[in-house]
Amino acid sequence: MNCQKCGAQLEEGAKFCEMCGTPAPAAVPVNMEIGSVHKTYSQNSFHDDNGDYDVSQGFNTKKIRKWFEGASYGKWILLIIIGAVLVTVIIGIPILIIGIVGLVRSFTAGVNEVDMAWNAYADVLSKRGIQKLNVIEEQVNLIDPVVLVGFGASPDSSFEAAKELGGSRSALGRLFSFSYWLSLLARLWPFGKKTKGTELDPYEASRIGKDDILRSMLMSVSVYRFSEEQVLIYTGNLDISTGLIYNERTEEVFYQDIEGIRFSQSVFKVYSTNKKRFVNKARESLELYLSGCTLHASFRTDMNTSVIQNQFSAMRSLIRDKKNS
Repeated sequence: MNCQKCGAQLEEGAKFCEMCGTPAPAAVPVNMEIGSVHKTYSQNSFHDDNGDYDVSQGFNTKKIRKWFEGASYGKWILLIIIGAVLVTVIIGIPILIIGIVGLVRSFTAGVNEVDMAWNAYADVLSKRGIQKLNVIEEQVNLIDPVVLVGFGASPDSSFEAAKELGGSRSALGRLFSFSYWLSLLARLWPFGKKTKGTELDPYEASRIGKDDILRSMLMSVSVYRFSEEQVLIYTGNLDISTGLIYNERTEEVFYQDIEGIRFSQSVFKVYSTNKKRFVNKARESLELYLSGCTLHASFRTDMNTSVIQNQFSAMRSLIRDKKNS
């Protein structure tokens, strides 16, 4: 068997051509075309009936989502103050202290769960990315892998549509929702299609905590590996409250097809716990310009800033050298 790019003889069982690094035909999924500039796996390449897309680590979904939704504690605080006065008069100060400690713990439990889930899933997706690229380590060791952890992309519109039809709003929200009544009528109709199972669907939610750090319920991890001829890229998007990977893909890009690399910022609105209002925050991303398309990868600058800068420098230098060679 010969390499379809350079014509070199391939050894039996080889996954890559030792001369040019092109994947051998046997190692390429049937839905990929050898030699194309931009290759993307279909959804079926990753997900199967065994739930390959569900990588849940057992975190408290309800607690995480409540923190992002910014549940109001105003009425509870008022009741606690009234109760505290009564308890102090009737029982004494020790019981009051225990109650205050429990209240503080309940306020901080949500953000702690968010941070633990974020760190755990960043590690899960990083390892999954290296696995999904399915490469021989010796073929992609020109520089260390570049791993970017950032905010997740918007879920497919079908999630939002299903949630609306599924009636996942609050009771009061459903009462004033015209679309809800239409969907209810459709479900009561003999031929109407009932929709269930939308409670755990992913949706965009961001919030700034009291430590002034911006957090997102949706995460994105991008892994870049570098062979002699190509940049191999994995991107996975995950909901940290459930562990659901709602979107993932791989690309293989030849160095000569990269027209440019850019770092950009976009501003979006998010609620600040400290300021008690919505504020503007910047979101950073890495962009690879190709002929006909642009590949985006989100990343957080508050995580391992020095490591990210070193990775970017090595990545830029390698791409520049390969294009000039």
